Amino acid sequence: MIDWLKNSNKNSPEFWKTYLSKFDTKSNRYVVLCTETSGLNPKKDVILSFGAVSVIEDSIRIGDIFEVTIPQYKYLHDNGISSDFLLE
Repeated sequence: MIDWLKNSNKNSPEFWKTYLSKFDTKSNRYVVLCTETSGLNPKKDVILSFGAVSVIEDSIRIGDIFEVTIPQYKYLHDNGISSDFLLE
């Protein structure tokens, strides 16, 4: 996947070579990211929340999660956003 990065410049700085060397071994930990939006139209719909969970050795780690709701300062009736996402 990152072969083009590895071969892009043979005279890369040392920090970049160190960073790329971390991809030589396959990690047993992955992060699954999920977003919730008010719709599919990028011009009028908004992102409501982000969530992430860790997967280690093909097991979901319930204790290693992240969840955040994006505050909506303006009610957009066309998007169907409920009042749960509004700030006074």
